[in-house]
Amino acid sequence: MVVETDTEEVHHARKGALDLLLSEHVGDCEAPCRITCPAFMNIPLMIRQIRDGKMREAIETVKEHIALPAVLGRICPAPCEKACRRSRFDSSVAICLLKRFAADTDLFSRSPYLPDRSPVSGRKVAVVGAGPAGLSAAYYLALAGHACTVLDDRDEPGGRLRYGVPENILPRSVLEKEIEIVRKMGVVFRMKTRVGKDLGVPELKKEYDAVVLVPGKIEPQMLTSWGVETTEKGIKTDPRSLRTSDAGIFAGGEAVQHGRMAVRAVGHGKMIAVSVDQYLRGCPVTGVVRRFESRIGRIFEPEVIEFMREADTSGSIEPG
Repeated sequence: MVVETDTEEVHHARKGALDLLLSEHVGDCEAPCRITCPAFMNIPLMIRQIRDGKMREAIETVKEHIALPAVLGRICPAPCEKACRRSRFDSSVAICLLKRFAADTDLFSRSPYLPDRSPVSGRKVAVVGAGPAGLSAAYYLALAGHACTVLDDRDEPGGRLRYGVPENILPRSVLEKEIEIVRKMGVVFRMKTRVGKDLGVPELKKEYDAVVLVPGKIEPQMLTSWGVETTEKGIKTDPRSLRTSDAGIFAGGEAVQHGRMAVRAVGHGKMIAVSVDQYLRGCPVTGVVRRFESRIGRIFEPEVIEFMREADTSGSIEPG
């Protein structure tokens, strides 16, 4: 017997079956809060883990997509909460505070969570910019097993997190602790180094296997000297992979589009790390793969009642 699974007839049959399935399907493949989160964090899973007192599992879930959760727990404008279904009943779930609770519980414990790194790849990556996008990219690149060096012209890493957010909103002790986790992942920081003045992008390309440009807001004339294609908004990139016109250079954050929230910059960092890892391993550079999404859209009173049948209406979560 010869079984064929990749023919035009098979593809047509599969498409017909899928069309029939979706014709009567109404539901969210993913919770609206997760879809709206710029970092695509698994918010429902985190909430369940915190509810069950599984704090170690909760921080693992958070850090799968967000490298600086204690920082973002203090400054994120929480776009996820605006999409929360619970708001149709009483008020949105306090997602940002729950993320902060999980992060602080871990960060100020005796042994903060440090994920296992992939085997050393032997590849080196230069990250230009030590702000939220750069710190995030470096964290996930190190996690993937690549040697990562962050270059920045400031005295200390953190970018606008350190130099643009008041101490009473983001305590420096919190920022320092999260940067220390990035250091423990093996990331090296070269501060007081201005790319474009002290050394150029061509030099970085010779020394490193890939270059990530996330310097924050930057002057147009500086971008021109870097040799990458630009637009009116900043560096031109493929929207899915964040790859520039140069195959070995990737860019994100405010260097690509001004006015991005810190959580979007952190999300950009994770996206870039995925794309750079694909590039360094010789795989097609497609960026983060998102699966098909079905969305209910607006829900009405009868549907709200159904949603709330299994919800906790007490308004509190007791950690174990």
